Amino acid sequence: MDSLKLSSGLIFIQLVLLASVFNSANAQLKVGFYKDSCPQAEAIVKGVMDQVLKVAPSLSGPLLRLHFHDCFVRVRAHTIGTSHCSSFDSRLYNFTGKGDTDPTLDSEYITRLKKKCKAGDQITLVEMDPGGARTFDNSYYKLVANRRALFQSDAALLDNNYTKAYVKLQSVTTDESTFFKDFGVSMRKMGRVEVLTGKAGEIRKVCSKVN
Repeated sequence: MDSLKLSSGLIFIQLVLLASVFNSANAQLKVGFYKDSCPQAEAIVKGVMDQVLKVAPSLSGPLLRLHFHDCFVRVRAHTIGTSHCSSFDSRLYNFTGKGDTDPTLDSEYITRLKKKCKAGDQITLVEMDPGGARTFDNSYYKLVANRRALFQSDAALLDNNYTKAYVKLQSVTTDESTFFKDFGVSMRKMGRVEVLTGKAGEIRKVCSKVN
C-alpha cells in the first residue's frame, strides 16, 4: 500500500505539471499553479488518482509514463509497470536479422523471457521489474547493471561512461532518497522540453498518433 501511495503521489505531481504545460502561456511548471483560479485543483487530482490506483494499481506505470514517454516520446521509469513481449522480442529471437539474441542481455534472463514470450507474441505482458512491477524504487538500476534491462534503450545506459557510473551507483545504494530526488528533478526538466503553447501543436486523441 505504501508503494501505491508513493506512485499516486508521483503521478499526481506529474499530472499537475502536465496540466500546467497545456494551460500556461508562459509554461510555468510548478505545483500551486492553480492556487488562485482553482485552489482545489491539485487536491481533486490527487483524490481521483488515489481512488483509481486503489481499484487498478497496474495503471500507475502507464500514467507515470504518459508525461514523458507516450506523449512526449522521451526515455527512462521502467521500474514500474509491464510491457508486451512484442516491444522487446527482437532481442530474444532476431536481434540482427539472423535469428540471434542480443549479446548485451544476460543469457539466463533470455532463457526466462523466452519461456514467457514466444516469437511473434503480441498479447503476453511481462513485468519490467520482475517481482516489483508495482513498487516504485531504484531496483531498475540493479537490473540494468546486471544486464537484465528489458529494453535496448535502457541497456544503452551502460554504453556511456557517465550514465554507466550513475547506474552502478544507484544499483548499490540502499538509501533511495537520492533516486527519488533525482527522478523529480528529471521529470521537471523533461516537462520543459519543447513545450508548446497557444495554438502551437495539437491535443492528440491518441498520444502516439497525429490527429
